Amino acid sequence: MTPFEHWAEGVSQGDGQLACIGCELNGSRPPTRPGTRLGDAVSDWPAQYFKRCVVRIDVLDAKAIAMLGRLRNQYAEQIALWIDRPSADDLEPLLGLGFKTLTGPPDAGCYGYDLDTYNHRRDWNNPKYWANPERWGKAFW
Repeated sequence: MTPFEHWAEGVSQGDGQLACIGCELNGSRPPTRPGTRLGDAVSDWPAQYFKRCVVRIDVLDAKAIAMLGRLRNQYAEQIALWIDRPSADDLEPLLGLGFKTLTGPPDAGCYGYDLDTYNHRRDWNNPKYWANPERWGKAFW
């Protein structure tokens, strides 16, 4: 088993729809469930929301950053990212997208995004501190 396969098995466990980009999660091992394979062209992705997505890319470039941003905003709650040839400059744009460093082999870049833990609850974000508390939860813009 390669380091990526071992890592992907650990992050792809759980319930909900699974998608992958740049790799195959074919279910040949019992813990890994088969998932939808998304192509590199964002325009070809189905109009579907996924619980988890595993992404494997060679290097992090501007195209990959744009793809990850769209994936995060429109397609997946949780993203596990594996970069085959990471550089020291990868961390800053990934932190900007809300990714955190995950454990993995030292020669690969492993990052994760989870919508549930991305933005912590704040005390002031409730109707008590708003100008019109009676409108809380009724109007969205």
